[in-house]
Amino acid sequence: MSQDLKKKMVLVAGPRQCGKTALAQTLVEATNGAYYNFDIESHRRIVKKTELDEKATLWALDEIHKWRSWRNWLKGLCDQHRNRHQILVTGSARLDLYHRHGDSLAGRHFLHHLHPLTVAELTTQHDPQTPTLPKLESTRRRACQSAVEALLHYSGFPEPFLEAKEAEYNRWQMNYQRALIREDFASLEAVRDLHKVECLRNDCRHWLAHRFQ
Repeated sequence: MSQDLKKKMVLVAGPRQCGKTALAQTLVEATNGAYYNFDIESHRRIVKKTELDEKATLWALDEIHKWRSWRNWLKGLCDQHRNRHQILVTGSARLDLYHRHGDSLAGRHFLHHLHPLTVAELTTQHDPQTPTLPKLESTRRRACQSAVEALLHYSGFPEPFLEAKEAEYNRWQMNYQRALIREDFASLEAVRDLHKVECLRNDCRHWLAHRFQ
């Protein structure tokens, strides 16, 4: 991603709460950048007036797709400032959907997807002195099994996974479902009875849990 930022604007899309904001803030700290979240009123005013920090190497724009004029605004920002500033745009899966419609940003960006944690991420060895795979076969198998069990139990989203407590996961899951259906889904589809969508989602979840026991 760092190399892509040097060439074009980078869009990072993915499910809510999978770590996009943490990624953006980490890159901002590493590059003397500036972070703007469109959900924060003071940041929103700065963005709409295009009063971004001129001294910042990187401009990280979070949830900017919630602004109706975001594509044209971003196109102008990229055309005017791309040679002097790196631009990172993060948002929920809706960012990916919106990016597919219209050609305002065509040729100006790279699109990356950030997903929840995976077995490969949780079991990859980064130590260059690590023995070869055949010597680690049994250890790796046990690590993969533990990772799969943890992901099935707490999901791959960082907050409940790192907390690793069933009560906290259940609370997080209920809040996540409510936000997903009543905010993300409702903003994309004209559905009159969201309660039925929630019931359908719960029925599917219980069926899957029973199916793979």
